[in-house]
Amino acid sequence: DNLVLNGWMHLPEAPCPNLVIGSNGLLSSGQSAKQIALAHALNALGLAYIRFDHRGIGQSDGNFDTDTTLENRTRDLIAAYSFARTNYNLGDKLGLFGSSFGGSTSLNAFAELKPSAIVTVAAPLASADILPRGVINDPNLAFFKSPAKSFDIRPKLGAVSHALIIHGTADEIVPCAHSELIYAAVNEPKELLQLAGADHTISDGPNQQRLMDAAVGWFKRFMA
Repeated sequence: DNLVLNGWMHLPEAPCPNLVIGSNGLLSSGQSAKQIALAHALNALGLAYIRFDHRGIGQSDGNFDTDTTLENRTRDLIAAYSFARTNYNLGDKLGLFGSSFGGSTSLNAFAELKPSAIVTVAAPLASADILPRGVINDPNLAFFKSPAKSFDIRPKLGAVSHALIIHGTADEIVPCAHSELIYAAVNEPKELLQLAGADHTISDGPNQQRLMDAAVGWFKRFMA
């Protein structure tokens, strides 16, 4: 779409590695600590990792307010995959990691990219009941209530498999029930991990470690 997206490729020592691509949350970027830690952990398994800034975020081109939609972010993710395939000698398997809105984006892109594994963290199923506890007053988040920004990924979930769905039970932004609905709609193999007491960003150390161990284990199972 005539935009330049900024990203980072983490390559392991192994030749022709399989690739995992990360998709950041609504207000986050490819510089999130979660993605950096995951990139290093996957490199240790011989897997490559791309983290990047979606359009309108971080160092990428675009306007956050006007360009941020589910479909545009899905196009960004597909573009990152195409770039990697064109510029690097990679294996046949692809993995997707998406946090929050990046989880919705990754699930939305599944049918086109056909990854061997996908991990989502605190992914919203639809925009209608995001931010149920008053956070909607934040002007950076309220735009999801606009009809032009609304989304619902339920029609795409029938194509999804090999999915690890992670969610905190104390998520203050995306109800934890979304993880159960996503899990019920996707195909085997699949797994649901609900982190007791964890908030939307999984900010406490023990649950961060559980998230990381589970994600790395899932990609190892299907890709390493």
